[in-house]
Amino acid sequence: MRKLLLFATLSLITVLATMILMPLTYPIEADFYVYNDNWNGFSKLMNKYSGIPIFTRIDHALTRIDPSSSVLILLTNKPLSMNEMYSLREYVLRGGLLIVLSDATPTSVNVTNTLLSFLNIGFRVNGSIVLDPFKCYKSQHLPKAHAVTSQWPINNLSEDVVLNYATVIELKSKRANEIILLATYNTSYLDINRNGLYDIGEPRGSFPVAVMVYYGNGIVIVVSDESVWVNSMLEFNGNRYFLENIVSGRKLYIDQYHLEKSVAEILEERIRTLISLLLSPPFNIMILTTIFLSILVTIGKYGVTSGKGTS
Repeated sequence: MRKLLLFATLSLITVLATMILMPLTYPIEADFYVYNDNWNGFSKLMNKYSGIPIFTRIDHALTRIDPSSSVLILLTNKPLSMNEMYSLREYVLRGGLLIVLSDATPTSVNVTNTLLSFLNIGFRVNGSIVLDPFKCYKSQHLPKAHAVTSQWPINNLSEDVVLNYATVIELKSKRANEIILLATYNTSYLDINRNGLYDIGEPRGSFPVAVMVYYGNGIVIVVSDESVWVNSMLEFNGNRYFLENIVSGRKLYIDQYHLEKSVAEILEERIRTLISLLLSPPFNIMILTTIFLSILVTIGKYGVTSGKGTS
């Protein structure tokens, strides 16, 4: 009877564990997701640079982050709340380094420009796709950008940065605290009607795609390509060196709250967060202590026999 009860208990635990861990086996395809190992994921960004994902609202997460020793990569796939924008402003004013990644999708353009307006930063992202049939990697949809300055965080970057579904940054009246870091080549153009062809009247020339602003005690860097550091793009030296120059010893935090995710991806995120919590102090110590005490109680209750007893 005792063996049957033990077998039933272990079987139940196994079934429950399998049900809980099964979502971790689902294929993850969300753009910029840190658990996505495909070309469009951020798994390399997290693993190679010890990035810490943020799954909660930014205003909640920033209360536990030291601005002076951190870099925050902000995604722009979902709107920011007013509290989040206030928190981001305080983060930068106190010495934080904020990287805003934007692209040519309407939502991203709107979220980015709303934040820039709130921060009273003068430039805006344009929203039109930038293409280059000459200075590109294999396709005009992957145009190259070159360094415009030699100061940090460019640091004499000699390799081009490859872009993917990028837009450009418009500096209507350049301010003294605004520094262009990267720009496309003179052979690029804005595909306003998105037909993949250059049409008469579409702007062409060199366009800014990364601009830095000194803001209070901190820095805001806007990159008009949200895919610049996805897994496949980190294969390019220029993209990788650009990131490494920015991080430069700071702790990297990666926004995951402002992503469009499926139910399975949200479930996996919650499970991973729970497992991470259970494996960290003091919960891991409590679990190990409980298991150890259970073993001692079992041994004490039923005893351990070996060989034959003596009278």
